[in-house]
Amino acid sequence: KILPFTRQSIINDDLDALSRIPMMFGRAAADLESDLVWGILPANAALGDGTALFHSDHGNLAGSGAAITVASVGAGRGAMRVQTGIEGRLINVMPAHLIVGADKETELDQFLTNITPNTQANAQPSTLRSLNPVIEPRLSGNAWYLAADYNQVDTIEYCYLEGEQGVYIETAMGFDVDGVKVKARHDFAAKAIDYRGLYKNPGE
Repeated sequence: KILPFTRQSIINDDLDALSRIPMMFGRAAADLESDLVWGILPANAALGDGTALFHSDHGNLAGSGAAITVASVGAGRGAMRVQTGIEGRLINVMPAHLIVGADKETELDQFLTNITPNTQANAQPSTLRSLNPVIEPRLSGNAWYLAADYNQVDTIEYCYLEGEQGVYIETAMGFDVDGVKVKARHDFAAKAIDYRGLYKNPGE
């Protein structure tokens, strides 16, 4: 992005807009990063094996949509537990995060609320209540996701161009135009690199 400022606008900059441009570029860059990362989940693009990120062949997609309950989350946890590594050995993946969009936030809050059950059958295991809730408004609809800790298994990788860990901002004085131009450049990429640390339920 390149924003030009004329000499007159700089002189009349009562709102100090010029000095706030770097901060605004930084915020826009952060929003772009989030858009790219969170867009990976609903896009469900194919991985290197030619199969979609969430697919029955990967063992990380629920057969039918369900609300967030002990049974459905437990089924997701079970599916992650039996994932195998490249060499075919069990790697015992454990979910750490429960991810929803704004439409499912209340349902997630209700699921994680600690109440005293009247029967053992209604008990909510502490291991499920300890899942880290993640509410991301960029995710719409009823789908919800489980994700492992990145220290246990790779999920989504994001990276910057070497030597540029963030947005690069440059200012140049104009010659043909009596003013200044502010340029922002951002080199960023994100990609799902392993399906074993993620699980999706279409929800209901």
